Amino acid sequence: MEPTPSRRLLAVADDLSGAAETAAGLASRTTRSRVVLVGTAAAPRHPGEATVLDLDSRQLSAAEAARAVSAALALSPSGDTLVLKKIDSLLRGNIAAEVAALAAGGAGVVVAPALPAAGRSVRGGVVHLGATPLTAPTPGAPSR
Repeated sequence: MEPTPSRRLLAVADDLSGAAETAAGLASRTTRSRVVLVGTAAAPRHPGEATVLDLDSRQLSAAEAARAVSAALALSPSGDTLVLKKIDSLLRGNIAAEVAALAAGGAGVVVAPALPAAGRSVRGGVVHLGATPLTAPTPGAPSR
């Protein structure tokens, strides 16, 4: 489902910088784009509008983050609204719980964590920062 001038888009992000980045990226694909903070009216109001909701969920428990996504979905009119979940390119936050909440209603979900412009790619199912797998130990970091 593509964003079009007649379709509403609701994007959810787990922090404000991710919400702003998403709104900026969507601005050229929609008639208008806005960032909304959690706790305010978040449903896309107009056809062609992209509303990006900052759930402020990165530091929440997985269950609380999933509830935040479900609450955001409840605000959006069903039917012609495309839903996007912005994830952190370093896979921080409650990605599994939030994506599961998106899929709970039977919606198909595509997960694409790469951000090539920032040197972040996925190869063989592993996120890489440049040539280094995200799972590799960070030099100088304390071991666990």
